[in-house]
Amino acid sequence: MTARVCRACSTNVGRATVCRRRSNLDPDIYQFDLRAIFYPAWNMVGFEAELDQPGAYIATVIGPSPILVLRTRQGDIRAFHNSCRHRGAQICKTGSGRTSRLVCPYHQWSYSLDGKLASARGAGADLMRTRTI
Repeated sequence: MTARVCRACSTNVGRATVCRRRSNLDPDIYQFDLRAIFYPAWNMVGFEAELDQPGAYIATVIGPSPILVLRTRQGDIRAFHNSCRHRGAQICKTGSGRTSRLVCPYHQWSYSLDGKLASARGAGADLMRTRTI
């Protein structure tokens, strides 16, 4: 019988319980994992019951992307990148909570629960009509 060997760390797969440490730190392996595991599939963020009221949210990170999943005032569940369109600041801290409006901590740009830009200091009217998170 031929031993199977992990190509990433050269460990005998039949005996190994974990890959070698360098596999966890290798940026090429990380990129491979993102492409092979995380990007092509749905990723569990939480349960619908956790978003029981309008404004309830779950903020997490999938790969390099901060994600925000929330319940809108209409009862829909929406997911966005958890970053402000202005300077890219994270809007909600990682974890869960409830809010009536999404507000960027950097310059206080705010978004409604459906992701539409509600107010932005110094932004023109065209920007206010067209932007979402």
